[in-house]
Amino acid sequence: MKEFQGGFWTVTRVAGVPLRAHWSLLVGLVLLALNHVGPAAWACWLVIVLSHELAHLAAARALGAEVYGIDLWALGGVCWSDASLSPVERSLVAAAGPSINLALAAIGIAVLMVSGTSLGHLHEPVSVFAGLNLGVGLLNLLPFRPMDGREALALPTRWVRARAAGRSMRGTAPRVRARSRSLGVIPGGKGEARPGRRWPS
Repeated sequence: MKEFQGGFWTVTRVAGVPLRAHWSLLVGLVLLALNHVGPAAWACWLVIVLSHELAHLAAARALGAEVYGIDLWALGGVCWSDASLSPVERSLVAAAGPSINLALAAIGIAVLMVSGTSLGHLHEPVSVFAGLNLGVGLLNLLPFRPMDGREALALPTRWVRARAAGRSMRGTAPRVRARSRSLGVIPGGKGEARPGRRWPS
């Protein structure tokens, strides 16, 4: 099957971008089932990870970068985009993933605080959803690879440097931004390798 390559299966396309699932997702589902974790919890985890990667996709697209695909596996996901973004733009794209998780966590916590015990049997799922989003958001802000924090937390410094460089270059000819290569590559539509930057969850 052409849709099944390198352990990933192309499930569908989201906004024209291939969404691929790794075989470890099935293994994770089996292990959770053996530990009496229901499918609802597994689906909740997938929604959280997918939201994170879609936030990376939306931010990269908004800044003019091409996105090549989203890969999901048992412990997270990766959004692949080109490496032509400026340092400030890279920080913005990296920050988008944890930001959506923290925002969802805040919404969940607000619902719990406002509703109290009136949620009934929905109290536990909302609590789990808020807690998982909070954990994923904070974990991804750790300042080392492969977490988003390494790029995201550099945003203030990069912003100041970019503004200073912009002031010093006023009146000079505009420069063409060069494409840079990052560590990751993914196969293209006809088998060629494309330079890419990965935004893991």
